Amino acid sequence: MAVWSLAKRSAVFSLLIGPLLAGCASHSTTAALQLDTKNPKYATPECQAQLDATGIHDGIRSGRTIGGAGLVILSGGLLAIPVLAANVGLDAYDHRDANLIARYCGGQEKSAEQIASEVGTSAALGIATGQLGVGASSAAGATLRSTTNK
Repeated sequence: MAVWSLAKRSAVFSLLIGPLLAGCASHSTTAALQLDTKNPKYATPECQAQLDATGIHDGIRSGRTIGGAGLVILSGGLLAIPVLAANVGLDAYDHRDANLIARYCGGQEKSAEQIASEVGTSAALGIATGQLGVGASSAAGATLRSTTNK
């Protein structure tokens, strides 16, 4: 029986544990779940189009959790910076779409500064926990933000 290298074992572990880390909902899905369905804006075609697009962010979040960790591990860390940059960009994209959901469906919009702060906090939390932004929990980021804004 062949002995697996540390990189192979780590990659297999990340592929097995990745789905558990990806269980967190995207920002778009969270924004959609917080909407008041009785708001007149909720029934508009613009709102419904935004709501229909939320699933893509959940898929992206799952993919980047599993794929990003695997890429970093298999590359021996060489792809850490590109994976981090990609995850920051995808997180910003998700925040932007969550804000569009709020705008078109009657939710609470966030300013560009708030979005930038949340994306930066998520990236910093990912680096601090060694996850490179691939599995940082929204709840942990929200907790961190709430304690630093007091």
